[in-house]
Amino acid sequence: MCPLLVVYWLTDISGYLIVNPKKTIDIQHIALKFYGFVETYSGDKFTLLNEEKQLAKPLQARKYTTFFSGQIHEYDFEFEIPRDKRLPSSANIPKVANVVYFLTATLKKPRFRFSHSLCPISEEVKILDKIDVQSLDYISPVNMSSELGFINGSKLCFWNLYLPKSAFLRGTFSLTVEQCG
Repeated sequence: MCPLLVVYWLTDISGYLIVNPKKTIDIQHIALKFYGFVETYSGDKFTLLNEEKQLAKPLQARKYTTFFSGQIHEYDFEFEIPRDKRLPSSANIPKVANVVYFLTATLKKPRFRFSHSLCPISEEVKILDKIDVQSLDYISPVNMSSELGFINGSKLCFWNLYLPKSAFLRGTFSLTVEQCG
């Protein structure tokens, strides 16, 4: 299993694609696609991002490139994550929606061959907002209070929540609820 790719919005996705064929094949190009979508609980699907690059295009006006068995080919790529679109972070919100991004590579074979493309390989890319928990937006204290009760108006409990700031690093926050009565 491949490691999960995690990318923050302030960076771009770059890397390289390695092709190591087990047998000799002819290809027109490799289609490398970076795409994202939101799928709602009701089944609606909305495209957020759909970028494609073509790698390994034939040289010198040829119609295809031949990859020989055992010959390793490496192709660099980079996708810019648009900073002007305000795209959401990867998320799975049960019974509401799922926001996912993928990087998919497909080897396209010449049209006169039996199958026009080989099975694609696809990997999910987790894209997250990166926040500075020390910035002014998150260092303000949080103070909330409320009463819990019944519909008839009798008060069962009063609670108060105070947090010294509104964002924490993983593992630096704990909350204890004491029984009220």
